[in-house]
Amino acid sequence: MSTKTVIKINIMRHSITILFCFLIFSCTKTNQVSEPFVGYIEIDSTNTVKTIPVGQNIKSIIRLVIPSISGETTFLGFEVVESPVKIFSIKAKALYKPWFGQLSLQVYQTFDTTISIKTNLPGRHILNFYNSNNLLKSDTVQVN
Repeated sequence: MSTKTVIKINIMRHSITILFCFLIFSCTKTNQVSEPFVGYIEIDSTNTVKTIPVGQNIKSIIRLVIPSISGETTFLGFEVVESPVKIFSIKAKALYKPWFGQLSLQVYQTFDTTISIKTNLPGRHILNFYNSNNLLKSDTVQVN
């Protein structure tokens, strides 16, 4: 047997060994499911009424964008904080259930929902819409 033939046989043996190990480890891999967590989701746009009478709720139609990659995302509602008076900070919240170890294409789901804020105070009210900690936009509502 020539030296070239021995080298080729050794290379093939090593290749087969590596391939075999790869197949064994890939077949025994389990998907790791991480703990669900609550986070914020993206607000794409808002459409808020400009003027309302005292005693009526401020309503805004909000378009949300929910990414879904290797997991499940469930919309939970809005986090609304009034501070100071008549200035509202609004964030959309979701429950994320990621599955690590699985690959999939990212899919964006958009849907419209409505928020209703009760107020009995006349005057100018400001609704600040946030994506996480970044201000997306501010809508002003005059309550007469």
